[in-house]
Amino acid sequence: MIDVSCLKHVCELPVEAFATFGKVVGTPGGNYVFRDHGERVLGVAHLDTVLNGTPFSQDGERVYCPALDDRLGVYLLSDLLRLLGVKFDLLLTDGEERGCSTAQWFVPPRQYRWMFSFDRAGTDVVLYQYDSPANRRLLHRAGFRVGVGSYSDIADLWFLGCAGFNFGCGYHRQHRPDCYAVLSEANEM
Repeated sequence: MIDVSCLKHVCELPVEAFATFGKVVGTPGGNYVFRDHGERVLGVAHLDTVLNGTPFSQDGERVYCPALDDRLGVYLLSDLLRLLGVKFDLLLTDGEERGCSTAQWFVPPRQYRWMFSFDRAGTDVVLYQYDSPANRRLLHRAGFRVGVGSYSDIADLWFLGCAGFNFGCGYHRQHRPDCYAVLSEANEM
């Protein structure tokens, strides 16, 4: 279950505060933060947001904050999945909202089997250039609905040579002051 107070904390942190989450690597487009757990799966989220300064609030099943894109993904990867015992390396990027993610400069320490992110409105999964009949079958068997997407960090990680999945995480109206997430949708995903 999502801990709303922890999610609020992640949404309100300045980008610089995430330096404590792993090793900060400078690139021509800004920094990325990498936490190496020695795993063969990579979790990816971006730290930059379109709008800043709007406070976090909750109204029943909904939380509101324009930083939910993609601080909700950061929270799911860095807090919730870790508590659930899911093991993966963590890559936190910058520049995704400008269409120039620092993911493109990521230097992987090993070959990954696959990568995933939670940087998607709603509750579908998109595959970008990683779409294949085998990946679609895998997602359908697991109960996911495959959608169509245009861009996120994992689209810039093609050079890793593995499959990539971008899961919806229940946020809606991204890039707007009234961006919100439905907690039950986020928990389900």
